[in-house]
Amino acid sequence: MIYKIHHYGEKSKIDWTCISEVGSNIDGQVLTWELYKQTENKYIALLSEILDEIGVSQLVVRSAGYWEAEGNKYPLDDFKMFDTSKLVRVGGIVEKDQFLYLARWNLRNVGYAYVEFNNGFVAFGDDYYMYIESDKNLTSLINMFGLYHWKIDINPFK
Repeated sequence: MIYKIHHYGEKSKIDWTCISEVGSNIDGQVLTWELYKQTENKYIALLSEILDEIGVSQLVVRSAGYWEAEGNKYPLDDFKMFDTSKLVRVGGIVEKDQFLYLARWNLRNVGYAYVEFNNGFVAFGDDYYMYIESDKNLTSLINMFGLYHWKIDINPFK
């Protein structure tokens, strides 16, 4: 089962789709850095829980790249931990904690990485969607973090 996860649903107050919208007025509200970061942290915490739930500690990078133009527009508070250039090699193996860093990197439009693990993958798409494939039912875990999802049958990245 592939889960297409997003932060916007019936209880959401503001529908934004990209870090570039920080500071913009959307639906009558300003997307602040604090609200952006709170949502980003939900994604990272959920991803960590899901990887633990399905028993994934290492992931294989299948595609990756940088978007130089986007990388330096936003606070680097989380980007001082280690050098991503050593991590993002196609065919390279990343540990879970390293991948969580790359996931934040994806969400901030610094670059992208499509990774696979036994029986699944994780990727990030346009409009702040996170895609995770798993044989386990992740619905209650996703709901616990206040995020929303659709189940899809086809991997949009292949």
